[in-house]
Amino acid sequence: MIVKLITTLLFSQRQNILTLLFFIENEINMDYNRFTIDLIKNSFAQYIANGIINEPELDNGISLISKAIDKALISNEDTTALESLKRDLQYIRYELL
Repeated sequence: MIVKLITTLLFSQRQNILTLLFFIENEINMDYNRFTIDLIKNSFAQYIANGIINEPELDNGISLISKAIDKALISNEDTTALESLKRDLQYIRYELL
């Protein structure tokens, strides 16, 4: 049972890392809404499964969206949606879990 749980968690982490790397490589066409939804789903699933939140993964997501906000500001683009996504992740990371 424990081996199965550890294997599942390791596989899940590998999938999360691969997903994050994919999004980073394709950041120009990145769908930040989809990225945030997937990150929230994975975070809750992991929290329900083992009671532990993957803080580094949420921190990386917040950092990635912060960088997108910086790029949008430099390009004089609207950042409202990105700032909302960042607040959602920060709420989960620092207040909810």
